[in-house]
Amino acid sequence: MRWPARLESPIGLGTRRELSQRRTAALNEVSSAEIVPCAMSAMRAGKLEAAGAPSAGLERPIPAPLNPPLALRRFSRVLRREKRGCAVLPEPVPAPPMKSKAVRLFGFVVLLGTILSPLVPASSPTMIGANIAGGDFTNSFPGVLGTDYWYPRPADIDMAKAIGIELVRVPIKWERIQRDTSGVLDATLWNADLVALKQSVTQMESRGMRVILDLHNYGRRNFTVGTTSTPYYIGSTQLPVSEFARVWRLLADQFKDRPSIWGYDLMNEPMSIPTDQLVTYYQAAVNAIREVDMKTAIILEGGPGSNHASAWLTTGAPLLGVTDPANNLIYSAHCYTDRDQSGSWTHGVTVAGELVGTGKPYGTLEAAYNVGVDRVKPFVDWCVANQVRGLLGEYASPYKTDQANWDIITQRLLAYVVDNGNGLVSATQWAHGGIALTSEPRMLPRADNSMPSLQQTILPSYFSGIGTNFWQTFTWYSDAIATTADYSFAYAFPSANVTIAADDTSSPQSGAKAIKVTYTLPAGVPGGGGLHTRGPLADGAVGGVDIRRSALAGHVLSFYAKGTSGAVVSVTLGKTSNASGIDSGSDTGTGNWINLASLSPLTSSYQLYQIPLSSILNAQVTGNERVQRFRFTVGPSDGVSREVFFDRITIGLATTNTSPAVTVQTATGATSFPTGQSVSLIANATDSDAGDGIDYVEFYADDAKIGLDDTAPYTWTTTLATPGTVQIKAIAFDSHGVAGQSAPLTLTATGMAPVPTGLTATAGNAQAELSWTGALAAVSYRIKRSTTSGGPYLTVGTSTSTSFVDTGLTNDTTFYYVVCGVRSDGNETGNSSQVSVRPRAVTVPPVTLIVDNTNTAVTRLPTTADWVTSTSSTGIYGSNYYHDNNTGATGGKSVVYAPNLPAAGIYTVSMRWPAQSNRASNTPVDIHHASGTATTTVNERINGGTWMTLGTFSFNAGTAGTVVIRNDGADGYVVADAVQFANASDTAAPVLTLPVNMSVPATSADGAQAAFTATAVDAVSGSVPVSFSPACNSLFPLGTTTVTATATDQAGNVATGTFTVTVVASPPTIITEPAPQTATVGDSVTFTVAASGAPAPTYQWLKNGATISGATASTLALNSVTTSDAAKYAVRVTNLAGEVTTAGAALLVNN
Repeated sequence: MRWPARLESPIGLGTRRELSQRRTAALNEVSSAEIVPCAMSAMRAGKLEAAGAPSAGLERPIPAPLNPPLALRRFSRVLRREKRGCAVLPEPVPAPPMKSKAVRLFGFVVLLGTILSPLVPASSPTMIGANIAGGDFTNSFPGVLGTDYWYPRPADIDMAKAIGIELVRVPIKWERIQRDTSGVLDATLWNADLVALKQSVTQMESRGMRVILDLHNYGRRNFTVGTTSTPYYIGSTQLPVSEFARVWRLLADQFKDRPSIWGYDLMNEPMSIPTDQLVTYYQAAVNAIREVDMKTAIILEGGPGSNHASAWLTTGAPLLGVTDPANNLIYSAHCYTDRDQSGSWTHGVTVAGELVGTGKPYGTLEAAYNVGVDRVKPFVDWCVANQVRGLLGEYASPYKTDQANWDIITQRLLAYVVDNGNGLVSATQWAHGGIALTSEPRMLPRADNSMPSLQQTILPSYFSGIGTNFWQTFTWYSDAIATTADYSFAYAFPSANVTIAADDTSSPQSGAKAIKVTYTLPAGVPGGGGLHTRGPLADGAVGGVDIRRSALAGHVLSFYAKGTSGAVVSVTLGKTSNASGIDSGSDTGTGNWINLASLSPLTSSYQLYQIPLSSILNAQVTGNERVQRFRFTVGPSDGVSREVFFDRITIGLATTNTSPAVTVQTATGATSFPTGQSVSLIANATDSDAGDGIDYVEFYADDAKIGLDDTAPYTWTTTLATPGTVQIKAIAFDSHGVAGQSAPLTLTATGMAPVPTGLTATAGNAQAELSWTGALAAVSYRIKRSTTSGGPYLTVGTSTSTSFVDTGLTNDTTFYYVVCGVRSDGNETGNSSQVSVRPRAVTVPPVTLIVDNTNTAVTRLPTTADWVTSTSSTGIYGSNYYHDNNTGATGGKSVVYAPNLPAAGIYTVSMRWPAQSNRASNTPVDIHHASGTATTTVNERINGGTWMTLGTFSFNAGTAGTVVIRNDGADGYVVADAVQFANASDTAAPVLTLPVNMSVPATSADGAQAAFTATAVDAVSGSVPVSFSPACNSLFPLGTTTVTATATDQAGNVATGTFTVTVVASPPTIITEPAPQTATVGDSVTFTVAASGAPAPTYQWLKNGATISGATASTLALNSVTTSDAAKYAVRVTNLAGEVTTAGAALLVNN
C-alpha cells in the first residue's frame, strides 16, 4: 500500500473556532457537572513493577485491557506552514474518494459506512494517540513471552482502533528483542520476539494505525549471567555505544519497509546520561539507522532523567546538535502533573494536596489548573521557535476523588499542545494495554466504575464527534458445543425430534467445530435449538450478557449458517430482568423473547448472516437488562429429516468480510520427489476486502498442521519422510480471523531418499561405530561431529561405504553425528538426522595373550613355503620357529600375527625369538593398532629366549590389531617365533606443542578474529585433537586474552597449556595528505587521503572546518565546481584509538 504525502482528515472537523468552542464547552462541563459513573466492566489490579523492582519513577503503572471507553478519533488539523528557512507545505488535498460497502441483511441493504483512506505519514499535523504497553512489563529478563510480557494483541489493537486511536507508541525491551549469552550480545535479533512484534505491527497496519517503536530501557540494559541480572548504562565498557547503534540498525533493517512505522523512539527517558554524551550516543544510532533506512522519522528524548518537558531547555535543547542526513528528526518530552512529575500521584488526594511544595504558588485551584501548561510550555514553545516536530510521548491524568479538577489540568495541558503547537507537536497518552489498573495513571474507567475514563472526560472534545460505545467482540459460540463452562451450553427442543451435536467436517474455519442441528418435525410441532449463557461472564455479570454495555447502534448478531434443502430458521433473543440475571423459568412471558429475523431458505454452503441490534436497543431492551439466551427455531414442520449448521456466533461490529483466496504449490512446480527430500511450499493468498489483508497462512499435510508464515510470500519447507502420497493444503486468515482454504495438492515421495537415513551410532571405548542407509546419487559420505546438539558440525572423516568408526574420542563425553552424501560433482546432499553417542572406557580383566608361530592366527607371506620351520636354536617358545632362510637382502617376506583380543583397551606388545650371531640386527616390526601403525626394529642376535617389549598401544576388540615381522633390508636371518599381548593402563598425557604468544591488529571496535593451531601427540593414542578456549577464529576483544589449549587421549589423560592473543588498536596515521588544487568553474575536482590505523579508520571531510554531510569516503569528488566551492578542504580520520585531521588543502576556483 502506498501512503500519500499529505492527507486531509476524512472526518469533518469544522473551523478552528468551532473546535475551540467544543473544547471550552467540554471543559466547563468537566468543571461544573457531576461526573456520572461509567457502567463499565470490573478490572483487575495490576502494576508494572514486581517486588524488588527498581525504585519509583523508573517504571510507571500500566493500564488494564480496555473495557469499553467512549470512542476516540484522531485529532488532525491541516495547517499551511510558512516561515523563512522552512519548506512550504502544499495546500490540503481532498481525501481520496470514500468507498461505501453494503451487506445483505435479510432482504434489505444497510450502508456500513466508509472505508477510510490510508494512514497519515509522520510529517502530517498533530496526531493524538496512545501508548499500548506490554512489551515493557515486569523486570524479569528476558522473561516469558505471552506470560511476563507481550506486544500489542488483537484485542488491545481492536479496542484502541475502535475508540479512535491511530498513533500508537509500542514499548519494547532491549533485553528481549536482542538477547545475550553470559554478557555477550547476540549478533541478530531474537526471532520469537521479532516475529511477535512484526505480527502486532501487521495487525495495526491493517487497521490503518501508525506505530512508534520505543526502546523502553531508560538508557541502560540488563545482562544476565546465570541467575544474576545486572544493569549497565550505554557508554559503559559492558555496553559500548556501538551496541546501541547496532540494535537500532538491526531494528531499522527489519521495519524500514513497513508503511505504518511513524518513527523510531531511540531511548525512553535516558537516565543518568549527561546530555553531551547523549548527543554522541544518539548520533551513532542515527548514523546506523540511516545506513539502511532513509525514510523513517527518528525520535530523540531528552536526558539525563525522566525527560521532563518542564526542563526541556536544559535537557533537550542540546539535542539540536544531532544531525540527520535524512532531515527527519522528532524531539520528544514527557509531562506528568503530580508533585514530583513521576506519574505516580502519591502525595495527595486533591490537587491542592498533591501540588504543595512544587516550587510554584499553586495555592488556588485556578493557579493549579495551569500546572500542566506550565510544564509542557517550554517544550511546545521550543518546537515552534525552532520549527521542529515534537512528540509529547507520555502524559496522563490520575484516579482521584478530586478527578474533575485533575481533568481540567490535563484538558488545559492538551489544549496548549494543540492550540500552540502550530501542527508540529503530537501526543501519545500513557497508557493503554493488557494489564488491569487500580492506581495511576488513568486511561481507562476505574475498576469499580466510580470514575470515568480520560476519553470520556477530556479527549472527545478534540474530535469531530463521539463514536459508539465499543465492546470487544463477544463470541457466544465457536469451536465446541460448550465454548467453555463459563460461556454457554447448547440445548435442543423437543428432544424427541431434535438433536444437537458437534460437527468438525464442514466448519467455515480451520479446525473448528460447528453446531449441527438434526431434526424431523411432524406437522404442527415447532422445534430447534439454542444457547444459554451461564456462570460469571467477562463483564462480571452472572447468567447473561449486558447488551446495553456490549452492543449499541451499529452492532450485530453475527453467525455462519447453512442447511439441507428446504431448511428454514427464525432467530429470537431471550432476555431476563430479574436482579440475578438468571432466567427463572418465565421466558414465555410477555416481552421475554424478541424476534429478530427469519432465514429462509438456507443454502447448502455457509453464509455469513448479520442481524442489526439497533431495532431492539433503547426500546425493547432497557436499563442493564441482560440477554441470557438466543434460540434458533428450525423448520418446516413437515416430517422431512433435515440438518442445519451454525458457527462463529458473535455480537460485535458489522462486517462484510469475505474469505481470502489461497492456492498452494511447490517452489519448482513438481509434485513428485525422492523420499526424504525437503520440499518448499509457496502459498499465494489475497483478500478482496478493502482495507483488509492477509494476517498469516497455515500449512497442513494430511490435515496435520506443519507450519505458519505471517509474511508474504508465504512459504514453508517440509520433508517427505516416507514413500507414498501426502495431501498438502494452505489456509489463509485475514486480519479479522476469517479463513480461506486452498484446494488440496497431492505430493508423491518415491525412491531412495536424497539424504542418508537410518543413521545409528554404537558406543565403544574412545570410539563410535556409525552405520546408515545410503543416499540417492551419493558416491561417498562425509561424517560430521559436534559436542553440541544441532551443531555446528566438524567433518571428521569420509567413507565410500555406509559405515565408519570414529576413534580417538574422549570417554564419558556425548558426541552428536550427522552424515551427508557427496555426489560425483562434489556437492553435498543434505545432512541426515542427528544421532548421539557417549563412549565409555571398558574395564578389561587381566589378559596375557601369547600367539605362537604355529597358532592359526599367524600367516606366512607371500606363501607358507617361503618360511622355513626350524628347531635348531635354544630359547624357542613352543616347539619351533620360522626363519626367512637369510633372504633379507631381497625382502618381500613377512609373518602376520592377528590375535582375537577379547576387549578394546591398552595392551603392551612383546616379542620373543631364539638369538644367534647369524640373525638380523635390524629386523623390522610393524604394530597396527587402533590409532594407526607404529614401526620399530629388533636385534635378534641378542636377548634370546626372553620377552622384549615393543611398546604400549590402544587396540580395538577382535582381530583388527596385528603385529607384522618383515625381512625387508635385514642384515641376517629373520626369525618369527612368538608375540605376546598383555593389557595395561595408559597414564601418560599427550605432549602439546603450542603457538607463541601472538599480536593481531584490531579490525573493529569489537576487536579482531585470531587464527592459530597446536598439535598434541600421545605415546599410545598417537595424534590427539586439540581444543581451544576461546575458540580459534573467534572474535577477541581489545587487549590481551589468554587462550587455553586442551588435548585428551583415549585413556582420558589430559594435557593443557596456554598462550596469549593481544588485539592491538593503533590510532590513525596520515600517509598521504590531500593536495591543494586549482580549477576553473565547471571543472570536476577530486581530493584524496590515505591513512592507516587499526581498526581501519573512518573519514569525514570538512569544508572550512564544517562537516560536509555524506562525505565519508577516502576521496571527495566535487563535480562542476563554482566559485562557492573555493575553500580549504580537510578530512578528519577516526578510529577507536583516536583521530587526526589533515592540515587542509586549498581549492582555488577561477572564472
